[in-house]
Amino acid sequence: MNTLNTLKKVVLVTVVSMLLGSCSQKKIGYVDINKLYEAFEYKKKLAKDYNAVKNARQRITDSLEMLLNQSAMEIENSKSFTLETEKKFEAQKRGVYQLVRQYEEDNAVLLASYDEKVINQLNAYIKEYGKSNGYDLLVGADKKGSILYGNEEMDVTEEVIEYVNNRYKGGKEGK
Repeated sequence: MNTLNTLKKVVLVTVVSMLLGSCSQKKIGYVDINKLYEAFEYKKKLAKDYNAVKNARQRITDSLEMLLNQSAMEIENSKSFTLETEKKFEAQKRGVYQLVRQYEEDNAVLLASYDEKVINQLNAYIKEYGKSNGYDLLVGADKKGSILYGNEEMDVTEEVIEYVNNRYKGGKEGK
């Protein structure tokens, strides 16, 4: 696996070097992907929506766990503890923990869905940006080795952030 990653990096660097060498008149830029993702208004909106859903679910499970704890204390303090009481409590406990697990799974699915929506929208806007601003190549910098060095003059991250947020808010294409 490590060899495959190294090979991918070598191929990427070779291709970019060839493009830079053979296309000296081409317009090339790079975008800090992490910075763009965090500054994208649509991502911020979906994160807010996600947190609202997650917090609502958390309030529900907190309330149910509190009721479960109250039931446990009542059973503990009760003089008439029976097998039937224990069965009811165990069923209640299983139900609460099953709901907690279900909410955790639902939260993970929702978060993945939101991330996919953000990435798809960013990709569309970045493509528009590149075309409308005459770029031949826009490369994503993610601090994981895909770009080993880039002249800061080629960094168009701030322009792309402004562009994608303008497009998200209903603005027109172009600068």
